[in-house]
Amino acid sequence: MKKITLLLILMITSLGFSQQETFEITFETGTAGSDATKWNVFENDSNPGLEVVPNPDASGVNTSATVAQFIALSTGQQWAGTEVQHAVLGEWVLEASNTSISVSVYKTVISDVTVKFVNSTSGTIFQLVKPNTKINEWETLTYDISSAVSSGENHNIDQFVIFPEWSARTDDTITYFDNVTWTANRTAAAGGSGSGGSGSGSAPTDAPTAPTAAAADVISVFSDAYTDVDATWNPGWGQSTVLSDETIAGNAVKKYESFTFSGIEPSSPINASSMAYINLNYWTSDATEIKVKFVDYNGDGTWGSDNTEAEVVKSVSTDSWGTLSIPFTDFTAITAGIKFNDLGQLVLSATGATNAVYIDNIYFSKEEVTSGGSNVIAPTDAPATPTAVTSDVISIFSDAYTDIEATWNPGWGQSTVLSDETIAANAVKKYESFTFSGIEPSSPIDASSMVSIKLDYWTSDATELKVKLVDYNGDGTWGNDNTEAEVVKTVTTGSWGTLTIPLTDFTAITAGIKFNDLGQLVLSATGATNPVYIDNIYFTKEASNGGGNTATAPTDAPTAPTKAASDVISIFSDTYTDLTSTWNPGWGQSTVLEDETIASNPVKKYSSFTFTGIEPSAPIDASSMTHINLNYWTSDATELKVKLVDYNGDGTWGNDNTEAEVVKTVTTGSWGTLSIPFTDFTAITAGINFNDIGQLVLSATGATNPVYIDNIYFSNGSVLSTSTFALASIKIYPNPTTNFININSQSNIQKVEVYNVLGAKVKTLNTDDKNVLIDVSLFKKGIYLLRYEIDNAIGTSRFIKR
Repeated sequence: MKKITLLLILMITSLGFSQQETFEITFETGTAGSDATKWNVFENDSNPGLEVVPNPDASGVNTSATVAQFIALSTGQQWAGTEVQHAVLGEWVLEASNTSISVSVYKTVISDVTVKFVNSTSGTIFQLVKPNTKINEWETLTYDISSAVSSGENHNIDQFVIFPEWSARTDDTITYFDNVTWTANRTAAAGGSGSGGSGSGSAPTDAPTAPTAAAADVISVFSDAYTDVDATWNPGWGQSTVLSDETIAGNAVKKYESFTFSGIEPSSPINASSMAYINLNYWTSDATEIKVKFVDYNGDGTWGSDNTEAEVVKSVSTDSWGTLSIPFTDFTAITAGIKFNDLGQLVLSATGATNAVYIDNIYFSKEEVTSGGSNVIAPTDAPATPTAVTSDVISIFSDAYTDIEATWNPGWGQSTVLSDETIAANAVKKYESFTFSGIEPSSPIDASSMVSIKLDYWTSDATELKVKLVDYNGDGTWGNDNTEAEVVKTVTTGSWGTLTIPLTDFTAITAGIKFNDLGQLVLSATGATNPVYIDNIYFTKEASNGGGNTATAPTDAPTAPTKAASDVISIFSDTYTDLTSTWNPGWGQSTVLEDETIASNPVKKYSSFTFTGIEPSAPIDASSMTHINLNYWTSDATELKVKLVDYNGDGTWGNDNTEAEVVKTVTTGSWGTLSIPFTDFTAITAGINFNDIGQLVLSATGATNPVYIDNIYFSNGSVLSTSTFALASIKIYPNPTTNFININSQSNIQKVEVYNVLGAKVKTLNTDDKNVLIDVSLFKKGIYLLRYEIDNAIGTSRFIKR
């Protein structure tokens, strides 16, 4: 019965999209795969790009107008090839009826032509070889793929790879190929972005960051930065791995091809008993794991049956230099008996590496190495100075304010060691062996007029900080009637961060806690093996701010609208005559609306912003308009929503109303513009009309601070210029990120700059492309600002580097 149920589920699932289809790559204009920029070339020395060119012989069996041209360089690898990027052809799966793939080739030499399919996770479904038998004319090669149906990787196939001339070459050769044809069950439509998988590159162009650990704290196996031990590399143990020495950006690296496994055998066993980590830098375009094995000769200095081995497996990222810093405890956790004073072999291996893997800076160290290549466990700069008004603050510890008197780290049985340090002329608290630590005011604190508690922190390895408040419950002394609440916050590493914790977070955990008799604060950390630094601990009336980082209100006005009045119906704007409306009518919302003037410009200020209405005194006929527009300013909202309510021709609220709500992602910290076409509303609710609009409803997601709105009006035509529209529609992802930030725009991006939280520029890219990829793999963890220029307009956005 279970088998039948599973079969039915699979059958029902397959009916959702998949269908038998003949796939063809013909290189004729407009067909899938015909765009040469969607193909990657690999292992071909300088990797000249694939070209789509006129057919060299259209009079023969192949009459196509255009074909693909691949130049195999004599200096390239014999397995040099080209691959269409992932998802460009869609996705498919092979079934029993899918028995062959054919490709037409025109070659000047007789040599092997190898083809393969790859799935979306870079798994190879098949790799088949067949030589051509003719030269200087078209020939169709057919490969039997029937056995690939049973492959465990036969799922989500989305890439075709061809090695047009798999041979050792003494001269450059040209191969043309065309009419790649196979049948399969399609599971996704063509047109992917090509951003994933092994096609994203096959060799680095830059060098990893040089190690900075002191030479006295290192035993180096391979690195320009140190003196290396003598060793035999890639000894003949039956592996297929080919190892070569390469220089990239003036830096020596080890290049591993056909990488299954490879050994490093020191001329004398290594005594690493004084070390704590093994480190290496790696670069791969497609491997998913790197494995490091230690072989302990167990004190006799020679290979033998008494050896002890332990292998650690690490997931890796692709297309940028990464760092592994593996503690010895990871090896002892796998094989308890392994020791590190007689290491006779190191064995490296990779999972999923069809392209070359590059390795550099293999060394033992006494301390963990960060992704930037250094052993940074302490800050060198100070956090931003708080800017909250003194009268709105109760300070526990900060140079910016007068602190209350308190006992720090009182003896409650903790292991924590607390010391006062000065960093960049700024006093900070340094917590070592940080389990937990208390702060005990000399008199309980009345924080009932405050809204938040804030602190700045710096950690190299903690994953969480915890803040506990202890309420003495009105009697001013410790006792059984105390009430406690602890809030846990995830933290970033390698740069100063700020926690702003609303006091409501504590009441959400312990409803009975009050803030007028706080007798203790308790700080603790998760995962902190290195010191944690704390600064600027204070209560504040501000929900967010006071850390010198984030403003909660604008200081300038948005740009005034320029649309002609005849093309506008205005709800709220200095530029036009507004309709009469009821604002924020009582519909049960918590939203508080106030009229404010900023830079001599009236704006609407929405606090506790859940939703709010605008009800015109007479319904609006906007049928001659095409867009609704507004300017917004927010410090923390992630989305704004605009709902139109159509009274459906009778001019009154009723059951026949039609509603449509459009949700828009917004930027923070500066005035933004939404110009929403009516088609966005009809796409959501097809029946909505715009000749009897009786209500507008605004709402926000994630807005803990006020949201400011200005210039709400209907217009005939968008109010976004080309450049502003490009800024509004830009896509920045992933965020948070580890290795790369992608910027996609509808217009060409001229320039991108990256700034750290201190305002220092850390990267500049001059470009002229709609897609920009920024390598941030070597950045310290923390928050960064992107500043990008499109059509002479400037946009900004924040991202988090993990």
